[in-house]
Amino acid sequence: MRRAGWWALGLMATLVGCVHTPKVAEPPVMMMAAVEVVGHVDPLAGLNDEELFAKGEAAFAAGDHALASRAYDRLCEQYPGSKKFGAASYNAALAHQQLSEWEKGLTRLQPLLDIEHGTQDQVDAGFRAAECLYHMGRYAEAIALLSRASRIEFFAIGHYGVVAQDAQFKFLRLGVACNAYTEPRLQLLAAQTLKAGDVAVLI
Repeated sequence: MRRAGWWALGLMATLVGCVHTPKVAEPPVMMMAAVEVVGHVDPLAGLNDEELFAKGEAAFAAGDHALASRAYDRLCEQYPGSKKFGAASYNAALAHQQLSEWEKGLTRLQPLLDIEHGTQDQVDAGFRAAECLYHMGRYAEAIALLSRASRIEFFAIGHYGVVAQDAQFKFLRLGVACNAYTEPRLQLLAAQTLKAGDVAVLI
């Protein structure tokens, strides 16, 4: 009886040991991909006035008028006493005009306006300002600004002569004295008579 009992217990132990216990699946390991977050780098950060001007020049030449306007604007705002302020203001206006940002262009031209007594650059700034006003629908202001010039001369080459003549016609109808020159010899003679306060428009 004892032997049978021990034999029975041994058989049960053997059977229990032979029972297949299913392996519990381990939870899947979540692999997190490493994502490098790169912040926006300001290409104009930390630049002085000379460097900002050079950056604007390069960007404008490359046709990146958005970056050029930002570079010139930052120079004007951060370095108002810079020797580059006048040129940067004018160039910023040109860049804004290329982007059809007429209000911003006009703002940059305001410090340069002195059509009656200014240099040729300042007279040209007056014409650019009038162009901004025109595109903004402020026609009376544009006419008043140009009327401050001693005279307005249009110079055109080739088939652009009809554009100059059309401009002359429209300005005369607005009461602004002007001339249009399409012949090279007359252009040369007229250019030699220009003085401070005159506006020359090249087409």
